[in-house]
Amino acid sequence: MIEFRPWSEADAAWYAEQAKDEQILRWTTDSPDLTAEDVRTAIAALPGDALAWMIVDAETGEPLGNAAVDVKDGIAEPSYWVAAPARGRGVATAALREMCARSVAAGAERVEVIIHRDNAASTRVAENVGFVAVRDFEHPKLGPCVRYRWDG
Repeated sequence: MIEFRPWSEADAAWYAEQAKDEQILRWTTDSPDLTAEDVRTAIAALPGDALAWMIVDAETGEPLGNAAVDVKDGIAEPSYWVAAPARGRGVATAALREMCARSVAAGAERVEVIIHRDNAASTRVAENVGFVAVRDFEHPKLGPCVRYRWDG
């Protein structure tokens, strides 16, 4: 169904265009002013072992979304978005499952996601993958959020 592949600088325009989507802007920290050049610069700066990928259709290679994992102090924090044409097809659920597996393989002791309190779609995705809510908090950029934990 899906595969992860490393981002390339050739993907920058696609990412910048998708990131202007109302739902992506609402639930992520991406800027509405993000340009392809900004994305190219970010991709070029990724270390070789970065846990950051383009989500693609396994059969066609069609770009479907963005997936990344930030690991700090043994805690992995996946983040993701799915392009509008790919929503409702199970892409986010499959991607979050894959990010959890890769997080554990990379040595993470725990996997946690942060979801805006009003983001019902991402809440369903996290719960379908086995995450449980652990606490509410105010995120400095996203506002009212819930931290979810996955115990594998």
